[in-house]
Amino acid sequence: MSLVNSSIITQGLTGFALLAACFSAALAEETPFSVEECKPLAWEITHPTKPGDITLIGSIHLLRRADNPLPKYLYEFVEKADKIVFEIAPSELDNTDATAQLIEQENALQIPAVEQLSPNTVRRLRNLLSDHQLSQTHWDEQALFLTLMTATSLAGTEAGARPEFGVDFQLMRHARNLGKETSGLETVSDQIAIFDDVPVDEIEDVILSTLDDIEAGGAEVRKLIRAWRLGDVEEFYTIIDKSFPNSPVLKQKLLHDRTAKWFSRLEQALEMEGNTLVVVGAAHVMGKDSLLERFSRTEASIERAKAKSRGFWVTRRAENKPK
Repeated sequence: MSLVNSSIITQGLTGFALLAACFSAALAEETPFSVEECKPLAWEITHPTKPGDITLIGSIHLLRRADNPLPKYLYEFVEKADKIVFEIAPSELDNTDATAQLIEQENALQIPAVEQLSPNTVRRLRNLLSDHQLSQTHWDEQALFLTLMTATSLAGTEAGARPEFGVDFQLMRHARNLGKETSGLETVSDQIAIFDDVPVDEIEDVILSTLDDIEAGGAEVRKLIRAWRLGDVEEFYTIIDKSFPNSPVLKQKLLHDRTAKWFSRLEQALEMEGNTLVVVGAAHVMGKDSLLERFSRTEASIERAKAKSRGFWVTRRAENKPK
């Protein structure tokens, strides 16, 4: 039997950029927002001597069904783009069989997590698996990175937050329907390699934070989704920044190192004619050493994006729609 499945792959991988937020249990129904309250976490980037321009969207990878449909302006950004760049290319995410094989091959080379985590953490993870009626035998064979993916996936499932409701997958689907050119800034192998040489205690700390937030009802996730929906840059970054108090190496590799690598690639996009839409986790867009801060150190001009159509979030209950 396979150690991984397509649900764990997609939820685990797309959740990596926001692991610190611990996507978790029992998210309460949010009060709907008015059109005027919504503001895109998106920026237009141009350069005085280069022909291209970039629309940079700060994404949130996992959302709930109630958070859909997404605001209209996100789809408009896709429609105007000449090419679209995601963290991982849609073509690679679509090939779940090949991804599962790659993950299992990497997993087989590493020490099982149960041999590295504390007895208390192992006990709590076993309880989580039991609650979800999953095989503990196959979990005993999982390496640390796969255990973290599994915990993240189950936390998202518990919350009703799934990648197919998130920004990335929704915009990938729209781009596919329009026949847009898409690519990725990294591969699945790159994401797995993030956890190489990260101290075990740091990974265990994130696993424990995920478990704690599941038990606490997901208050931090509610705050994160609300900040994203309102386009509240300061609040969103504050939540992310405080999520790594005991994991400096993981924070460096998960956020700053990847952002630096992506920036070099995105600088080249300005050299090419046309609009490039970039959809990456909002944690990479704002704050210290973020993509926006890196572009601000160049001659590029940065302007908060404005939407042609003022979209708003729609709940499933008609009586909750803003009037």
